[in-house]
Amino acid sequence: MADTSPKKRILITMIEVGGCHASIAYAVQDALMLSCPGMYDIQVVDLPRACGARGMDRHLKHLWRMALARPVLTTRLNTWLEEVGTLANSNRIVRLLFGEFVRKGMRFIEQANPDLVISTHFFCTSVAVFARQQSGGTYPVVSHVSDPFRAHGLWVNPLADEVIVCSQAVRDQLAALGQPAEKLSVLPFPINPRFFSPIGSDRTAV
Repeated sequence: MADTSPKKRILITMIEVGGCHASIAYAVQDALMLSCPGMYDIQVVDLPRACGARGMDRHLKHLWRMALARPVLTTRLNTWLEEVGTLANSNRIVRLLFGEFVRKGMRFIEQANPDLVISTHFFCTSVAVFARQQSGGTYPVVSHVSDPFRAHGLWVNPLADEVIVCSQAVRDQLAALGQPAEKLSVLPFPINPRFFSPIGSDRTAV
């Protein structure tokens, strides 16, 4: 007899500023679909865009284009974020600067009614834990750090159930910044399974 029970819903949230947040999200989605075909209902969303927080969506993506054009300044900003540690707290900053995103993002997550949230951006992690608190939900919130070798305090979120990092160096950094050690896991950097599919030597296929 066919299994008619509803599929578990996995919501993967990201913000498409740079390729890394998105590439991790889609790599996790495709790996789950490949290893567990038909088992889960998996949705990947650029959360500000999906929830209708247009102001934040435009603002962050404009800032990202500016950052790409000014790599020296961007490197200095990242270094400053590392130095100030948890003074740059994602839960605090997203409420202070992006209230529309918090309200609309929480509503989007509550309506999605997930069984699990995987976030690849610290602001999305904050919105997910806020939504769970408000709705009284019990779903786990997992944060996946996109920086493989260096991280900053915006990734620290004790309200998340697990924070996945890709190196011991980042684990040590976040633990020193206050992320509970028992909530930190080191796993290999997610690479989409399609990169391991042989395509031969045909130039068109390559």
